[in-house]
Amino acid sequence: MFRETLAWLGNNKTMNKKHWLHLLNEDRKRTPDSATTGDGWIRVDYLDESSVIWSELTEETADSAIQAQVEFVRSCRRSFEWKLYDYDSPADLGTRLRAAGFREEPSETVLVISVSEALKWTVAADFEVRVCASEDDVEAYKQVAETVFAKNYQPTCDELLCEIRKGRNSNVGFVCYQDSTPVGCGRLYPNPGCHFAGLYGGGTLPSHRGRGVYHSLLAARARYAYQAGCKNLLIDALPTSKPIVERLGFRAIAITTPYKLLPEI
Repeated sequence: MFRETLAWLGNNKTMNKKHWLHLLNEDRKRTPDSATTGDGWIRVDYLDESSVIWSELTEETADSAIQAQVEFVRSCRRSFEWKLYDYDSPADLGTRLRAAGFREEPSETVLVISVSEALKWTVAADFEVRVCASEDDVEAYKQVAETVFAKNYQPTCDELLCEIRKGRNSNVGFVCYQDSTPVGCGRLYPNPGCHFAGLYGGGTLPSHRGRGVYHSLLAARARYAYQAGCKNLLIDALPTSKPIVERLGFRAIAITTPYKLLPEI
């Protein structure tokens, strides 16, 4: 009986992962207004970068799809990313991208959780998490993000400001404060019509790590997602944050690796 129970649990976990992956693939194949669809691939053009968000290629079609993106980058001189998932085909797609000049970036684990499960999270008593609703809020976000990630966050902040000015919430910034000092930041993409709301850009100042800032940002974004009618949350986690979110109940379902291509100057 014990062995039968273990077998049932194993099969149930497999079915559950297949279910999550099915939902993820449905979201990846959605085409927003800024999307270009090719033979087995979808590319989205953001303000500062273009990205292949979904592909389903064969050994015969992969090289032509890659070449189409290389030519696109050369023609428009934009930064470019191919977001490759470990279940994408063909199996050697990463090797083909590297051969075409793409630079492989660190891989991240894709983890998911239902919003109903996430509502048990709470903001720590020492902190306050605010939604970015003004230029001052976005400037605080920028201050923290550039300190934590050591790169220019102006394009991201321009997107946040654009959403605020237009009264939209497809890209929402959050800042965690201790007293009046911003100590952490994060973003939420509610993604109306999709199965998952996306959690991105979570970071904490080195001076405040290990004190509940990251957890508080997750809790505030989960509450916002619930109020926005979202059903599930998705996060691409680096090795530093993966153990944290797994302890909170997130389930790992895939590995994603960004492949970057910069325009020739």
